[in-house]
Amino acid sequence: MKVYQLSLFFLVILILNIQGNLNAIFKDPHGKTLIIAGAGDVMQGTFFKLRKYLPSGDNPQIFIESVIDKFKGSDILFGNHEGSLLRNGRPEKKCRDRSICYLFRIPEKYSGVHKIPGFNVLSMENNRFKNFCFTGECSKMMIIESSGITFAGPDDMPYIIFEKHSVTYGFPAFATGAGSLNLNDSEKAEEIIFMLDSTCNILIVSFRGGAESEQCGILPRETEFFNGKVKVNVYEFVRRMVDAGINLDFGQEPYIPGAIELYNDGIISYIQGNFFTCRVINIAGSYYGITPIMKVRTDITGKFNSGKIMPFFQDAGRNVRYDNSKREVSAKRSYHA
Repeated sequence: MKVYQLSLFFLVILILNIQGNLNAIFKDPHGKTLIIAGAGDVMQGTFFKLRKYLPSGDNPQIFIESVIDKFKGSDILFGNHEGSLLRNGRPEKKCRDRSICYLFRIPEKYSGVHKIPGFNVLSMENNRFKNFCFTGECSKMMIIESSGITFAGPDDMPYIIFEKHSVTYGFPAFATGAGSLNLNDSEKAEEIIFMLDSTCNILIVSFRGGAESEQCGILPRETEFFNGKVKVNVYEFVRRMVDAGINLDFGQEPYIPGAIELYNDGIISYIQGNFFTCRVINIAGSYYGITPIMKVRTDITGKFNSGKIMPFFQDAGRNVRYDNSKREVSAKRSYHA
């Protein structure tokens, strides 16, 4: 009889333990809140031929020292990295006037500046990634990967699936250039989003598209052109991707902040603009120096909870400062028909 009672006691304990584990496994996922932040272009400084485009004191950290604390608490901090991380190397194209030639060869030692504010996801899908040919591409990928930062954008890695704190993320990067996940091929893009959506909890998309100028911050609902070339109808493309399953979009290009909207529970930032850049990038004018950060709260499925625009700007010395006037709020203006 004692053996029977003892066995029954352990059976009850086993059932309680199993129930507790099942409750933990099947706990309502909507109780967990994630914070996902997105920045614009990051380019720490280039020393291709003209060293004057390096930061003062050869230290890119000075750009962001005053705002580092603003990024604490983010589960994901996204940015778009411009250029190559390379000590030496020949560029893909030749420039007659290097003062107006945008070739970004960033010192390898500058790579650590990404980790200081907490960047853990980067897009490399932009027109500067291949500035220094295959050598520059390989060098950058090796350095970023060794630092523990997730990235997408290279020809052989247009999207990536990764896990953080038991949440599975999918991250594709789109553009209009050759060899990229092309913005103008919506059907192929949808296939990729459907595939990622079947596997991941949250989908974050980056794209580079649209025309370039200060007037292009107001988003048209039509196909855009730049220098006589067809770019893309980003309004139509991104909304189609939200319908296919993405939760957040961080758009790049032009280099100013633009429209933002909540569409079918998907947050779309059509243009993030710059975040911190060196002297070769123009920050003059009404909007070029404005460098907002989008900070979004979602549940574990990516459903929008709340969000805010964190207002920053680059001063004349290229330092990123908190903008008490909050110009970003007006700059993130509505698109027009």
